[in-house]
Amino acid sequence: MEAEDTITKMITKEEFAAVSDLFRQAYPYLIHEIERVESERGKLNDFQLLRAVSRAKQSIAVVNWDYRKMVNAVFDAYVEIYKETGRKEADEWAIVTFGCSRYIKISSEDQSNIDENDAREQHDKLDEASLHILMNELTLQMEAKEAELLQLYEQFQRLQKLARELTTEEK
Repeated sequence: MEAEDTITKMITKEEFAAVSDLFRQAYPYLIHEIERVESERGKLNDFQLLRAVSRAKQSIAVVNWDYRKMVNAVFDAYVEIYKETGRKEADEWAIVTFGCSRYIKISSEDQSNIDENDAREQHDKLDEASLHILMNELTLQMEAKEAELLQLYEQFQRLQKLARELTTEEK
């Protein structure tokens, strides 16, 4: 019986991908709640962490009991890292392990499907805090794209310079 309790179930790549996707979806909500409480009271205590996790979990729909257990395990790991080493390390773990981002990703397909009527319907469903979160997330996405574009431009400039140097050496 003891051996049964100590055996850890191996998960498939598909399960890991699905759980990672669920955690990535909930992560921005978790971060928002943590930042909100930290700005008012400092580092979160156990109860505040559980509340933040609970609110983040409300943003995802888990249909499978096994997935729910795996997602809970991921949140538990995040909480343990947060408590032991701090938020920075917990965030780094989430980013490195699951590819999390602090902003909500809106696919181009989703974005193109939103017209004025849809935007009004969404507005009616969202409260002011949610709108501010979404606006901040879009701002962060734009800043990330700008930084990425700048890096690409700098790399392009270096390659152009190298190409010019190579053509002048050949002559």
